[in-house]
Amino acid sequence: MADDLDHLIVSRPETLSQGIQLTWLYTLVSGAVDHGRMDIYLGDLLTRDLDNGRLTEEESLRLLQALWRMIANRDLVFSSRIMLGGRGRRNPAKADRFALLAMEATRTVLESTPQLCLRVHRGMSPGLLAKAFEVIGEGRTFPILYNDDVIIPEVARVFDVPEEDAEHYFPYGDGEYALDHRSFGSPSCRLNLLKTLEVTLHNGRDPRTGKSLGLALGEFRDFRDFEELFAAFGRQMAYFAGKLARRHVLEFEVENDSVALLYPSMLYNGCLENGHSVVDRGPVYTGGVVESHGLINAADSLTAIRHLVYENGLMTPDEMLAGLEGRTEDAAARVQLMRAAPKFGHDDEEADAMVCRVSDQAAMAVRQQAEEVDLDFFLLVHITNRGNATAGKDCEASADGRPQGAPLAAQITPAAGADHRQIVGLLNSLAAVESSVHTGYIHHLRFDRDYFQKNRPKMEALLDGYFESGGSQVMVSVVSRSELEAARAEPARHPDLIVRVGRFSARFIELPPEIQREMIDWAAD
Repeated sequence: MADDLDHLIVSRPETLSQGIQLTWLYTLVSGAVDHGRMDIYLGDLLTRDLDNGRLTEEESLRLLQALWRMIANRDLVFSSRIMLGGRGRRNPAKADRFALLAMEATRTVLESTPQLCLRVHRGMSPGLLAKAFEVIGEGRTFPILYNDDVIIPEVARVFDVPEEDAEHYFPYGDGEYALDHRSFGSPSCRLNLLKTLEVTLHNGRDPRTGKSLGLALGEFRDFRDFEELFAAFGRQMAYFAGKLARRHVLEFEVENDSVALLYPSMLYNGCLENGHSVVDRGPVYTGGVVESHGLINAADSLTAIRHLVYENGLMTPDEMLAGLEGRTEDAAARVQLMRAAPKFGHDDEEADAMVCRVSDQAAMAVRQQAEEVDLDFFLLVHITNRGNATAGKDCEASADGRPQGAPLAAQITPAAGADHRQIVGLLNSLAAVESSVHTGYIHHLRFDRDYFQKNRPKMEALLDGYFESGGSQVMVSVVSRSELEAARAEPARHPDLIVRVGRFSARFIELPPEIQREMIDWAAD
């Protein structure tokens, strides 16, 4: 180690050990929270050491295992991403050798970080995906899979950049797409889409407090048809998006006055050339990202409203609100009708189309703010962590049948209990939501461990078909309801049960009780 450090004072890394040392030193002094496309910048060094006999595979693996443990010890559960694979690498064969070793390190180091990600595409080495399924099948929650064939064109459109820049997309921090070394703009604000709908139905007021939150556009009963209601919902989203955009620019100004961020700025294209930091318009592209909550609940609620109120006349707006608030004797029956309305996750054309419509409307409401505040981009991302539970506490009962204060559906994953049909139908619903107007979303699938391992060829074919049909991303957890229930009952016996919670992985026994309950409700039988 001393020799490596002496070498690095005056020279670039020549060995894998030196490359890891420099990577770790830069991480610590810069405060970096993610690690970029590691297979590119360490793949050459690994290959040289293996081919020259300097290191064996086992010795190389031990070095990576040590790095993985150091990353885990930083306890940055929402970040610590490492990207493998994908188009746009200068050294694909060498990078692939590193990628295989990195996945083996994740398989053998039982930690919730680093968050390993694998970019897949047509023409990639089949060995990479086979290794990924091996690791996922053992319950590691990694690697998260990203589909280059879909994402790269979408990133080029949403950021309005050339495809050669889009090839360097990276799921930064929460999982929103950034352009590696090129763009800067992390989520610093959130938009609760279900709360936005709730405010719209109550003439701009928060029904919980009675206070004004948004635009006063009329009471629920005042909207003559569904399109009037949806237009008001869109105006409400734009109103909140404008406030968030102005806040984001103010944060840049405060950050620029407060911190220099010299070390992070060194590796961003444009900062050294123009002498500005990452928070002072230094990178090639500067913008912002809004993290959304409640997309699925808002969309399913709108589907129920259209279905029950405007199309079939099964209840009036006042009757629906009374049912949700429990103010009438037949409230339970009305809520049951809401729960029976079409839901996203069933391969139902009406419900899937509503999710797409709400997603697009919200994304455009946010995106249009970029010009208003002079940013290169201002985009929406459908990602959530445990925030879906806290955001749900702020919401009253909703027309999708969700009770007051219950967690919101995470990401664009169907609400608990809504995805009870065939997995193919669920994947069809997920693939229906494209992301060419926003900057990413998260699909989370859970499979029973025995089923996944015994039917691995079927699982591979299933996910391959999902990607071919337009699916952009998926994170797969292999864990059963019985495992989760056993861990909750006897946590001391299950210290290494790692589960995926939105944008991060964690030891199940360390999660708050409400998140544990939600995961058990959602888990495969």
